[in-house]
Amino acid sequence: MSSDPNRPPTPPNTHPGSPFPSTCWSVILSCQNPESSQLRGRLEDLCNRYWPPVYLYIRRNWHPDPEDAKDFCQAYFLQFLEKDFLDSVDISKGRFRSFICASLRNFLSKRKRDAGRQKRRPVQGPILSMEALGGLDSSFDIPDRSLSESESEALFLADWKKCVVHNVLKNMRQNGIQSEKSPQVELFARYRIEHDSGNKPARPQLAEEFGMTLAQVNYAMKWGQQEFIRLLKEELRDQVSTEDDFHAE
Repeated sequence: MSSDPNRPPTPPNTHPGSPFPSTCWSVILSCQNPESSQLRGRLEDLCNRYWPPVYLYIRRNWHPDPEDAKDFCQAYFLQFLEKDFLDSVDISKGRFRSFICASLRNFLSKRKRDAGRQKRRPVQGPILSMEALGGLDSSFDIPDRSLSESESEALFLADWKKCVVHNVLKNMRQNGIQSEKSPQVELFARYRIEHDSGNKPARPQLAEEFGMTLAQVNYAMKWGQQEFIRLLKEELRDQVSTEDDFHAE
Protein backbone atom coordinates (compact mmCIF):
# COMPACT_ATOMS: atom_id res chain seq x y z
CA MET A 1 0.00 0.00 0.00
CA SER A 2 1.17 3.53 -0.73
CA SER A 3 1.92 5.85 2.14
CA ASP A 4 0.21 8.82 0.48
CA PRO A 5 -2.70 9.72 2.77
CA ASN A 6 -4.48 11.51 -0.07
CA ARG A 7 -4.49 8.49 -2.36
CA PRO A 8 -7.77 6.51 -2.40
CA PRO A 9 -7.51 2.97 -1.00
CA THR A 10 -6.91 0.24 -3.53
CA PRO A 11 -10.08 -1.86 -3.97
CA PRO A 12 -10.20 -5.63 -4.61
CA ASN A 13 -9.13 -6.82 -8.05
CA THR A 14 -11.11 -5.17 -10.81
CA HIS A 15 -11.19 -8.43 -12.73
CA PRO A 16 -11.81 -11.38 -10.39
CA GLY A 17 -9.38 -14.20 -10.96
CA SER A 18 -6.78 -11.97 -12.58
CA PRO A 19 -3.31 -12.11 -11.00
CA PHE A 20 -2.75 -8.44 -11.81
CA PRO A 21 -3.87 -6.20 -8.94
CA SER A 22 -6.24 -3.28 -9.36
CA THR A 23 -4.38 -0.03 -9.85
CA CYS A 24 -5.34 3.60 -10.35
CA TRP A 25 -5.25 3.37 -14.14
CA SER A 26 -6.85 -0.06 -14.44
CA VAL A 27 -9.75 1.04 -12.22
CA ILE A 28 -10.21 4.15 -14.37
CA LEU A 29 -10.25 2.11 -17.57
CA SER A 30 -12.73 -0.40 -16.17
CA CYS A 31 -15.12 2.17 -14.69
CA GLN A 32 -18.28 2.45 -16.80
CA ASN A 33 -19.82 5.37 -14.89
CA PRO A 34 -18.20 8.74 -15.68
CA GLU A 35 -19.92 10.25 -12.63
CA SER A 36 -18.37 7.70 -10.26
CA SER A 37 -16.62 9.32 -7.31
CA GLN A 38 -14.04 6.52 -7.43
CA LEU A 39 -13.26 7.32 -11.08
CA ARG A 40 -12.94 11.06 -10.45
CA GLY A 41 -10.90 10.59 -7.29
CA ARG A 42 -8.39 8.25 -8.87
CA LEU A 43 -8.17 10.33 -12.03
CA GLU A 44 -7.50 13.49 -10.06
CA ASP A 45 -4.89 11.59 -8.06
CA LEU A 46 -2.98 10.55 -11.18
CA CYS A 47 -3.32 14.01 -12.74
CA ASN A 48 -1.97 15.71 -9.63
CA ARG A 49 0.97 13.32 -9.43
CA TYR A 50 1.92 13.54 -13.10
CA TRP A 51 1.18 17.05 -14.30
CA PRO A 52 4.81 18.35 -14.25
CA PRO A 53 5.88 16.53 -17.47
CA VAL A 54 2.73 17.86 -19.16
CA TYR A 55 3.50 21.40 -18.04
CA LEU A 56 7.06 21.12 -19.40
CA TYR A 57 5.83 19.65 -22.68
CA ILE A 58 3.42 22.57 -23.13
CA ARG A 59 6.12 25.12 -22.38
CA ARG A 60 8.44 23.58 -24.93
CA ASN A 61 5.86 23.13 -27.65
CA TRP A 62 3.30 25.88 -27.19
CA HIS A 63 3.56 28.57 -24.49
CA PRO A 64 6.94 29.66 -23.12
CA ASP A 65 5.16 31.99 -20.67
CA PRO A 66 4.76 30.13 -17.34
CA GLU A 67 1.29 31.48 -16.54
CA ASP A 68 -0.04 30.62 -20.01
CA ALA A 69 1.48 27.16 -19.72
CA LYS A 70 -0.23 26.65 -16.35
CA ASP A 71 -3.59 27.67 -17.82
CA PHE A 72 -3.19 25.23 -20.68
CA CYS A 73 -2.04 22.50 -18.33
CA GLN A 74 -5.19 23.00 -16.24
CA ALA A 75 -7.35 23.01 -19.38
CA TYR A 76 -5.77 19.80 -20.63
CA PHE A 77 -6.42 17.89 -17.42
CA LEU A 78 -9.89 19.37 -17.10
CA GLN A 79 -10.81 17.27 -20.15
CA PHE A 80 -10.19 14.13 -18.11
CA LEU A 81 -13.14 14.97 -15.91
CA GLU A 82 -15.49 15.46 -18.82
CA LYS A 83 -17.94 12.83 -19.98
CA ASP A 84 -16.74 10.33 -22.61
CA PHE A 85 -13.18 11.71 -22.80
CA LEU A 86 -11.68 8.35 -21.85
CA ASP A 87 -13.77 6.47 -24.41
CA SER A 88 -10.92 6.91 -26.89
CA VAL A 89 -8.46 4.99 -24.70
CA ASP A 90 -7.14 1.80 -26.26
CA ILE A 91 -7.14 -0.59 -23.29
CA SER A 92 -4.79 -2.94 -25.12
CA LYS A 93 -2.21 -0.16 -24.83
CA GLY A 94 -3.11 0.71 -21.29
CA ARG A 95 -0.16 2.68 -20.04
CA PHE A 96 -1.12 6.02 -18.52
CA ARG A 97 2.05 7.64 -19.82
CA SER A 98 1.35 6.51 -23.40
CA PHE A 99 -2.19 7.86 -23.24
CA ILE A 100 -1.01 11.18 -21.82
CA CYS A 101 1.61 11.63 -24.54
CA ALA A 102 -0.79 10.85 -27.41
CA SER A 103 -3.71 12.88 -26.06
CA LEU A 104 -1.42 15.81 -25.23
CA ARG A 105 -0.24 15.97 -28.85
CA ASN A 106 -3.86 16.04 -30.00
CA PHE A 107 -4.74 18.68 -27.41
CA LEU A 108 -1.97 21.03 -28.53
CA SER A 109 -2.69 20.45 -32.21
CA LYS A 110 -6.29 21.48 -31.65
CA ARG A 111 -5.23 24.52 -29.62
CA LYS A 112 -2.88 25.59 -32.41
CA ARG A 113 -5.74 25.31 -34.92
CA ASP A 114 -7.94 27.38 -32.62
CA ALA A 115 -5.20 29.85 -31.69
CA GLY A 116 -7.43 32.83 -32.36
CA ARG A 117 -10.04 31.70 -29.88
CA GLN A 118 -9.95 32.55 -26.20
CA LYS A 119 -8.16 29.87 -24.22
CA ARG A 120 -10.27 27.92 -21.83
CA ARG A 121 -9.83 28.15 -18.08
CA PRO A 122 -11.31 25.70 -15.57
CA VAL A 123 -14.61 27.33 -14.62
CA GLN A 124 -14.80 25.54 -11.28
CA GLY A 125 -11.31 26.63 -10.28
CA PRO A 126 -7.93 24.91 -10.63
CA ILE A 127 -7.98 21.12 -10.46
CA LEU A 128 -4.22 20.78 -10.01
CA SER A 129 -2.03 21.79 -7.11
CA MET A 130 1.03 23.36 -8.68
CA GLU A 131 3.21 23.75 -5.60
CA ALA A 132 5.46 21.06 -7.05
CA LEU A 133 6.84 23.61 -9.52
CA GLY A 134 9.36 24.84 -6.97
CA GLY A 135 12.11 26.58 -8.89
CA LEU A 136 11.13 24.94 -12.15
CA ASP A 137 9.96 28.16 -13.83
CA SER A 138 13.15 30.06 -13.08
CA SER A 139 15.49 27.29 -14.22
CA PHE A 140 13.58 26.01 -17.24
CA ASP A 141 15.07 26.95 -20.59
CA ILE A 142 12.87 27.23 -23.67
CA PRO A 143 14.68 25.96 -26.79
CA ASP A 144 15.35 28.62 -29.42
CA ARG A 145 14.20 26.28 -32.17
CA SER A 146 11.21 24.09 -32.89
CA LEU A 147 11.51 20.57 -31.58
CA SER A 148 10.79 17.55 -33.71
CA GLU A 149 8.12 15.13 -32.54
CA SER A 150 10.74 12.55 -31.57
CA GLU A 151 12.71 15.16 -29.59
CA SER A 152 9.56 16.29 -27.78
CA GLU A 153 8.62 12.73 -26.88
CA ALA A 154 12.15 11.93 -25.69
CA LEU A 155 12.14 14.97 -23.40
CA PHE A 156 8.63 14.10 -22.20
CA LEU A 157 9.78 10.58 -21.30
CA ALA A 158 12.82 11.94 -19.45
CA ASP A 159 10.61 14.34 -17.48
CA TRP A 160 8.17 11.52 -16.73
CA LYS A 161 10.96 9.36 -15.33
CA LYS A 162 12.09 12.22 -13.09
CA CYS A 163 8.51 12.61 -11.87
CA VAL A 164 8.31 8.90 -11.05
CA VAL A 165 11.52 9.12 -9.01
CA HIS A 166 10.25 12.24 -7.25
CA ASN A 167 6.98 10.51 -6.28
CA VAL A 168 8.75 7.37 -5.09
CA LEU A 169 11.20 9.36 -2.98
CA LYS A 170 8.32 11.39 -1.53
CA ASN A 171 6.55 8.19 -0.46
CA MET A 172 9.80 6.78 0.84
CA ARG A 173 10.30 9.84 3.04
CA GLN A 174 6.76 9.59 4.38
CA ASN A 175 7.33 5.94 5.24
CA GLY A 176 10.67 6.83 6.81
CA ILE A 177 8.99 9.27 9.19
CA GLN A 178 6.47 6.63 10.24
CA SER A 179 9.10 3.91 10.70
CA GLU A 180 11.67 6.28 12.27
CA LYS A 181 14.11 5.63 9.43
CA SER A 182 14.36 9.17 8.06
CA PRO A 183 18.18 9.27 8.41
CA GLN A 184 18.51 6.09 6.35
CA VAL A 185 16.17 7.52 3.70
CA GLU A 186 18.09 10.79 3.45
CA LEU A 187 21.41 8.96 3.32
CA PHE A 188 20.14 6.76 0.47
CA ALA A 189 18.73 9.81 -1.34
CA ARG A 190 22.04 11.66 -1.08
CA TYR A 191 24.04 8.70 -2.37
CA ARG A 192 21.73 7.45 -5.11
CA ILE A 193 19.57 10.36 -6.25
CA GLU A 194 20.20 13.86 -4.92
CA HIS A 195 23.75 14.69 -5.92
CA ASP A 196 25.32 16.61 -8.75
CA SER A 197 26.35 14.63 -11.78
CA GLY A 198 29.91 13.38 -11.36
CA ASN A 199 29.94 14.44 -7.70
CA LYS A 200 28.55 11.35 -5.97
CA PRO A 201 29.50 11.34 -2.27
CA ALA A 202 31.70 8.52 -0.98
CA ARG A 203 30.37 6.26 1.74
CA PRO A 204 33.01 7.31 4.32
CA GLN A 205 32.01 10.92 3.63
CA LEU A 206 28.37 10.06 4.27
CA ALA A 207 29.26 8.19 7.46
CA GLU A 208 30.89 11.33 8.81
CA GLU A 209 28.07 13.57 7.57
CA PHE A 210 25.30 11.46 9.14
CA GLY A 211 27.21 10.41 12.25
CA MET A 212 27.11 6.71 11.37
CA THR A 213 29.61 3.90 11.15
CA LEU A 214 30.53 2.59 7.73
CA ALA A 215 28.64 -0.61 8.55
CA GLN A 216 25.53 1.43 9.33
CA VAL A 217 25.90 3.30 6.06
CA ASN A 218 26.20 0.04 4.13
CA TYR A 219 23.10 -1.31 5.86
CA ALA A 220 21.18 1.90 5.09
CA MET A 221 22.15 1.63 1.43
CA LYS A 222 20.99 -1.96 1.18
CA TRP A 223 17.72 -1.23 2.98
CA GLY A 224 17.17 1.96 0.98
CA GLN A 225 17.63 0.22 -2.33
CA GLN A 226 15.15 -2.52 -1.41
CA GLU A 227 12.61 0.04 -0.16
CA PHE A 228 13.02 2.25 -3.23
CA ILE A 229 12.51 -0.69 -5.59
CA ARG A 230 9.43 -1.82 -3.67
CA LEU A 231 7.84 1.63 -3.85
CA LEU A 232 8.91 2.07 -7.47
CA LYS A 233 7.02 -1.09 -8.39
CA GLU A 234 3.92 0.24 -6.61
CA GLU A 235 4.19 3.54 -8.46
CA LEU A 236 4.59 1.88 -11.86
CA ARG A 237 1.73 -0.54 -11.25
CA ASP A 238 -0.56 2.43 -10.65
CA GLN A 239 0.13 3.62 -14.21
CA VAL A 240 -0.65 0.41 -16.11
CA SER A 241 -3.52 -2.00 -16.64
CA THR A 242 -1.77 -5.29 -17.45
CA GLU A 243 1.21 -7.32 -16.32
CA ASP A 244 2.84 -6.95 -19.73
CA ASP A 245 2.62 -3.15 -19.53
CA PHE A 246 4.07 -3.27 -16.03
CA HIS A 247 7.15 -5.18 -17.22
CA ALA A 248 7.46 -2.89 -20.25
CA GLU A 249 7.54 0.14 -17.98
